[in-house]
Amino acid sequence: MAALSVRFLAKSWGTYVFKKTGMPAYTADLHIRFREAVPIGEEIRVVGRLKSQRNRLYLMEGIVYKATGAVAAT
Repeated sequence: MAALSVRFLAKSWGTYVFKKTGMPAYTADLHIRFREAVPIGEEIRVVGRLKSQRNRLYLMEGIVYKATGAVAAT
């Protein structure tokens, strides 16, 4: 599930930038801290936000929450 958590975070950030600019976004650097395992089939909630922006560089951050509300990844 770790790879899917990363994919969901990157997708949420890319979607944000695309909706804001109309241009596709690409991940240049990615740091993920896995905190808890997420079993396959368990619902998760992905929350992403813009931390800062300078020209075409968007610094995003996000959290993956388990169904219990526990943080699975940041």
